[in-house]
Amino acid sequence: MGTFVALYSVLAFLVPVVVVGAIVYLIFRRRNGQGGITAYHALIAYFYAVTAASIFIGAVGLAYLLNVAFAEFYDGVELLGNTTTGFALLAIGALLLLLHWWGRKVMEDRHDTGTRTVKRVYLFSMLALSSISGLVSMPLALVTGARYSLGDRYYVDTPNTYLAVALVVVLVWSYYFWRVAKELRADRS
Repeated sequence: MGTFVALYSVLAFLVPVVVVGAIVYLIFRRRNGQGGITAYHALIAYFYAVTAASIFIGAVGLAYLLNVAFAEFYDGVELLGNTTTGFALLAIGALLLLLHWWGRKVMEDRHDTGTRTVKRVYLFSMLALSSISGLVSMPLALVTGARYSLGDRYYVDTPNTYLAVALVVVLVWSYYFWRVAKELRADRS
């Protein structure tokens, strides 16, 4: 669980930092008459950045809970601690997601092309991040599952953590793939 938690914790921290840095840069560009974004667009970008971070936090919580569920098949998981951590992270992620989704819905002007651009950057970024996570987690799940199933005596890890992470990543990727495809279909019509 440690590698996945570390990766998604870094992503949950870096995404808002990069977005805030980009927003500040673009606001200063606008003030200097070089293009850029308005404070309104910066606020919408903030909502999307925190939404992304909350999805990463919730994904880690879901992975913890799936890890516990897979522990029924494989031994070696501390159930109470993982269950508590999983529910706590899932609840925090869900609360942050709902608050910032609601805030964005209240503030957002659907006909503003700047907000559509921010939304698309968010969707494509989340699709790219979940794709990269999938490229790492899927092979690890397959390798650990195969080694465990074949009884590799030099390999002591149970595959439940890797399977939980891969499943969560596939769910997140599927959602963002669907959203990007929906956005692209809307452009054609």
